[in-house]
Formats: sequence, C-alpha cells, structure tokens
Amino acid sequence: RTPQILIDDDDHIQCVPVDPIVKSLSCPICLDLFNRTMVTTICLHRFCADCIHRWLKSDNKVCPTCRKTLKSKRYLRSDSRTDLLVDFVKKQQAKTSELAEMYREQQQHD
Repeated sequence: RTPQILIDDDDHIQCVPVDPIVKSLSCPICLDLFNRTMVTTICLHRFCADCIHRWLKSDNKVCPTCRKTLKSKRYLRSDSRTDLLVDFVKKQQAKTSELAEMYREQQQHD
C-alpha cells in the first residue's frame, strides 16, 4: 500500500500519496527531506545545505545530479520556498501518524 498524508481543507480530509511528494523534496545526496535547501544557480538542482557544502569541500566541483560545473558556493542560493513545502509535508506526516494512532486505539476499544 502506498503511504499517504492527509490534507485537511477545513470541510474535508483528502488522502494524497506521499511517495512523489517526498521524492521531489528529497536531497539526492543524503536521500532525506531537504534541510535548509540550497539551489544551484547553474542547473537549479536542490540539496541540503550541509550536503552540498560537504560535497564542494571534498573537491567535487560539479553538480552531484547533472555534473555541470560548480566552481564554488557562490553558485548556490538558499531556497526558502522549498523549505516551506518541506515543513508542510513534515507537519502533515506528523498529523497523519497522530490520526492513524487514534484510529488504531479506537479500533481496539470497539
């Protein structure tokens, strides 16, 4: 079964598959959800700030995704919009876990 998150639009709850959302908000270096997202100005690929800084410090001067040249940190910009999306997904995942736990408890009492 595909993992899902619940999105509450005031009047109703909608289930949305998690995999495509999480995949698009995951760092290709560490494979976790972005943490302090950085975007390259050359190719627009995104990474966690710590991941891409470590990558560049280890003498890798190319984008880990497409191999375009990244000479320095000057080619990186923070991406606060993506960070907002990641925060939203994390909150929804926590809410879904909470609701699932409440449902399990209710099923045990019925």
